Amino acid sequence: MACDDSDRRPLPSLQRRMGRRFDRAMTKRGLAVTVGGVLLVWTGVALFAAMQAWLAAEIRGLQLDSRSFLLQQISPVAVWALATPFIIWSARRFPVLGAHAIRNAGLHFAAGTAFIFASNIVIRIPGKLLAPR
Repeated sequence: MACDDSDRRPLPSLQRRMGRRFDRAMTKRGLAVTVGGVLLVWTGVALFAAMQAWLAAEIRGLQLDSRSFLLQQISPVAVWALATPFIIWSARRFPVLGAHAIRNAGLHFAAGTAFIFASNIVIRIPGKLLAPR
């Protein structure tokens, strides 16, 4: 069976729609704007999550150590922010379309399961390191 890369190329309509935007994003300025935008969005998500958890603790009357609390709230968002480029890359590289749709869906399922497992371990490290002894 010959190696056919046709399943790895974007669909023609997607390629037409993304062509100019992708070319612009790959310039130095475009890449900086893209990275800055991603960081800005994830920072907003982290701040929202931290504020929501802080308000919930305040309503319940819990005393919080602000340093460990912030690290525990922001670390999951940081993990997702760092994983975002890989997630986008894998979605483009292994689309669940065409002749290899089932194989690619399996790859996404395996990678997603591994990521969730690893992120659950990484997210708990700040809490364990900063917990009072």
